[in-house]
Amino acid sequence: VSLCLVCILFGIGFYLTTDSGFRLFVLPRIAHSAGIEIAADHVEWNPFSSITIHNLRVGPEKEPLFKAKQVTALYNGRAFLRRNFQVESLTLDSPIIRIEEKPNGSPSNRPLRPLGPPAPTGSDAQAPSATPRPPLSFSLATIKIDNLQLNYISRGRQITLQGLQLNGKIFIPGGAVSLDFQTEFAVKEENPVAPEATGKQREPLIAVSGHIQSSINLQVDDRFIPRSAKGEISIEKLLGRVAGESMEGFSA
Repeated sequence: VSLCLVCILFGIGFYLTTDSGFRLFVLPRIAHSAGIEIAADHVEWNPFSSITIHNLRVGPEKEPLFKAKQVTALYNGRAFLRRNFQVESLTLDSPIIRIEEKPNGSPSNRPLRPLGPPAPTGSDAQAPSATPRPPLSFSLATIKIDNLQLNYISRGRQITLQGLQLNGKIFIPGGAVSLDFQTEFAVKEENPVAPEATGKQREPLIAVSGHIQSSINLQVDDRFIPRSAKGEISIEKLLGRVAGESMEGFSA
């Protein structure tokens, strides 16, 4: 009987690591815990070393908050069991982030409910354990983002980043972080003055596009909040107008 039980548990555990097992059972539990829709087309998962997710989508199906062609993470699974989240590398291929605010200021594609499971109340609440759990620890050795697109739309303002390339190293709480990135950008803000007041066709208050390239070293605290920064940022190929003034050819 014990042998049969072990075989059944082993079979269930093995199935959960397969593509269908992860997408049908593991991913829905993660989505329920996070309070937001999560879907993927295909998953390759080795619980102790790596995971690759193809066509990941986070948020409402019609307007996901985040989607990516492929997300790959290499990690130390055994360290995860000790609440030590050591991620060797994180790679995102062609991610798209879309944030659109409603007229009242709330995001149109926000989570179904606040992130995280609801706090237990009444009889469901448990007394604190006599044996404290070890604190969470997190580190990320390298991160690479290829061809990111960011769209932010809010009450007459639109910010777009396209083709963003980012490479980062050594994300350790209380340590130094190295970031290199470059991207094309566009910023547009409508003029709040109604065209009837000027007698002319209303032009955007800001309509600028260009190229940004940067290399920065950050010093972060234990919560990954930057405390100091040193590096270079260059802005090139600026085109457009700000408050009626041309920005063509400006660089910094």
